[in-house]
Amino acid sequence: MKRIIPAVMLWIISPLSSCDSQNTNNLQKWNKEKIINVLSEEKEDEKEVKEITAKFPANTEEKIAKHSSIENSNNIEDFIINSNDLEWTPFFGKTRMITPSYGNLLWHSQSTTIMMDMNNKKIENNDCISENESITIPLIYPELKSNFPDDLWDFLNKFLPEYKNETGNDIIIVTQCKNGKNALWYYKNWKLKLATYVSIWTKHRATIKGKYSLKHDQIRRRSRRYHNSAMPYSILIKWWYYLHQWRSNWKPQSHWCVRVPWLYQKWLYENIPDWTVIILDWLYKPTI
Repeated sequence: MKRIIPAVMLWIISPLSSCDSQNTNNLQKWNKEKIINVLSEEKEDEKEVKEITAKFPANTEEKIAKHSSIENSNNIEDFIINSNDLEWTPFFGKTRMITPSYGNLLWHSQSTTIMMDMNNKKIENNDCISENESITIPLIYPELKSNFPDDLWDFLNKFLPEYKNETGNDIIIVTQCKNGKNALWYYKNWKLKLATYVSIWTKHRATIKGKYSLKHDQIRRRSRRYHNSAMPYSILIKWWYYLHQWRSNWKPQSHWCVRVPWLYQKWLYENIPDWTVIILDWLYKPTI
């Protein structure tokens, strides 16, 4: 660790013609001792650094970086939420828009699996979550891991080749799986970040097909078209088409919109940037 000797110190060491010789000698002696102390401290610092470095292999930084990358990539697959943190959301409190049950929180088709496999708790869909309860939730729903390629290019090239030239860093795709269920997946920097089942438009309310850019709307939106129905964490697709949270069991039940499980939609609303690309295609015929 090299230290820079201040310029003022060097100036003090230089001959001081305006001072008597005794004062000059005293100043030079004082500064010489000061410089020796500084250099001595520098050597001690270098010695300490060498001792610490010697305890680790030469590629320590590389290994730490690699481990950190692996650790972070693993962490993104799960997230933990505490029920107390939802107090001021549309899910709890006096202004709640939906009953705080596991079925509404994680969806009826996913809640029992998530709670048993990841939280070791047997629940019924209509059971309400407890106060101060922590829940571990997979960003990528386990059943969909085998369906969704980890790499976006692989997915587009294999299943949606008409979009294979897409270049965005944030892309959401909604389509139908071979099991007849519709699903949504979000790719960040071309790697799968989130995957969950969703509910789309009913067949007699034909979906819009194609590529669009998303825009954040409202956390507490209500529908003017359909009896003031709640549409928490709305993200605008186009016109009156939205991604939003509402109860469902994955079957097509929405009116024009795409319904997403509550905590997954909350995560999307809080994490994706405006103008994220969304691709809606093959919604009524299986592609995956």
